[in-house]
Amino acid sequence: VSLMCILNICVFIYSENEILILYCLLLSIVAYTDFAAKWVPDTLIFLMAALSGIAIEPEYIIYSLISIIFFTAPALFINLIGYVRKREVWIASGDFYIIPTIAIWVEPEHAASLMLLVLMVTISISVRCKKVPMITVIYFSFMGYKLCSLLNIF
Repeated sequence: VSLMCILNICVFIYSENEILILYCLLLSIVAYTDFAAKWVPDTLIFLMAALSGIAIEPEYIIYSLISIIFFTAPALFINLIGYVRKREVWIASGDFYIIPTIAIWVEPEHAASLMLLVLMVTISISVRCKKVPMITVIYFSFMGYKLCSLLNIF
């Protein structure tokens, strides 16, 4: 929890985008709730969707849609593999409500690689622990990505 607070403070310090700051705070609440309760209330999902929708500038709608496609595609592919091989769903349906809201904040050229990183970390952790909350893993990956972006590291 303290690492989540530190990451949110860093975004607050380095970003001038109030909507991004609110979104990161809300994402940390969702990540913690998913970790602790293995469930996310619909109200939080709707708030995340609303904040992401507000953040899209009209001239960047196409870029946002491309990011959503690239960020969601690896997760859908993994879920398809799980269904074909074992007739089970590997990624919870609630995660697929949150994933597009996160994708809007990611550049299209980084979207697929960020999701692949999330999937690799999630799969690595799930070897030892079952029922890994993917949104929590996405939170830490997204915050690392955003802080690198805000600090012009890449």
